Amino acid sequence: MTKKTKSRVCVICLIMAIILANGMVCHAKSYRTYGTPSSSNYKSYMSYRAITDKSSKQYKLQQKAKTNSKGIRVVNGRYCIAMGSYYATKIGTKIDLVMKNGKVIKCILADQKANRDTDATHRYTSDGSIVEFIVDIDRLPKKVKLMGDMSYAYKGMKGNIKTVRVYK
Repeated sequence: MTKKTKSRVCVICLIMAIILANGMVCHAKSYRTYGTPSSSNYKSYMSYRAITDKSSKQYKLQQKAKTNSKGIRVVNGRYCIAMGSYYATKIGTKIDLVMKNGKVIKCILADQKANRDTDATHRYTSDGSIVEFIVDIDRLPKKVKLMGDMSYAYKGMKGNIKTVRVYK
């Protein structure tokens, strides 16, 4: 191999290394992580039928949603939720709730909590809930209705939410 050829190979390797490194960095930064209040174990719910403005993004997203066996509305494998503006404001944003037990609950922002209905930081409502699942109330399990808490829908939902990942 000539000196000129070796030089070209080194330059190509360097360029590929930079491309790979940048790709990895961009991929790793595809979401932003938010902490939660110390008590974030209560998970409220709301009826999808409360979304009535047919021209809204929320309504249009519900037209794509299906109701699962526990009564939760789902779009592309993600639970439909509402949150305060501290976390996200764009309907359709993918969000992961990372539980203290390690479970990751994949969600999509399907409604926005009004700032007047949340605390001063716009993170949680007066009942302490940072997330409100959008559901078909008629199909919720009896225990969820009795307790008023979606934590009773699945074992992995019980406990505190450690962090919230909001995807770009």
